[in-house]
Amino acid sequence: MGLRYEKNCSVRNVLIFSGSALALYLPVMTQPIITMTLTETSQEMSLVHGIAFLMENDMQLIGGLTLIFCVISPLLRIYFAFLCSLLIHLKLGKGVATSALRFYFMATKWDMLDIFWIALLVSLVKLGDLADVTINFGMFYLSFFVCMAFATKLSLDPRSYWKKIAGI
Repeated sequence: MGLRYEKNCSVRNVLIFSGSALALYLPVMTQPIITMTLTETSQEMSLVHGIAFLMENDMQLIGGLTLIFCVISPLLRIYFAFLCSLLIHLKLGKGVATSALRFYFMATKWDMLDIFWIALLVSLVKLGDLADVTINFGMFYLSFFVCMAFATKLSLDPRSYWKKIAGI
């Protein structure tokens, strides 16, 4: 008897958390996160708008890295967790479920949205001295998305998933 135990309801929990995160993905990317006002000039920024701003202002490397690590990778990670869990739950597609789980683990290595979120919170504190910063609904969507993505990661038990895929 080992110290390792299987998480109960892992598949169901991952379906719930990843489904919630997928539902939040579009608002997270498009809704304004903050509004900054500096000397009567006000500008709202969403994640996608911020990446476009970086690309337009000769910061393609930073914009490209932000696009990969904060937009594409989190979507792939959540999508593959949801797809794999759905296939296990429905007992369909052993080969597709295996590939989805492998892609999930690959995308997990590159997902940096939670780091972006922490950096954004730190910058809000630092910018408070220089400009009037207002938090918009996009920040709440982003916070909830990060929590759902983290809950997905904590709920997905690899050993349990590989056993359940083998049983399909």
